[in-house]
Amino acid sequence: MATFFSTLFVLTGILLIGAAPLFIVAWRTGQPKVARKYAIAAGVIGAIFGLLALGSQLLVDQCVAAGNTQCLDSGFKGFMLLVGAGYVITAWIRSADLRD
Repeated sequence: MATFFSTLFVLTGILLIGAAPLFIVAWRTGQPKVARKYAIAAGVIGAIFGLLALGSQLLVDQCVAAGNTQCLDSGFKGFMLLVGAGYVITAWIRSADLRD
């Protein structure tokens, strides 16, 4: 369960820090709904990847228990990076749209 919570909090924090320009621009332009939607989306993405991290950890543990020595779930990390980068890029683009 520690895997779930650590992934949830770390990933959500990274996403919120990456989307900081959006929150600043939304605050200055008086559009808190946009900031709230992106904050909720960061929490949902964090929760989904927390569950995926838990499943990934279980798969790696089963692989090690079966006697394998090189057990790694690299697909999970790559997918997390891809989704996180997409979230931050869309937040930056949205913050540029809010300024206009």
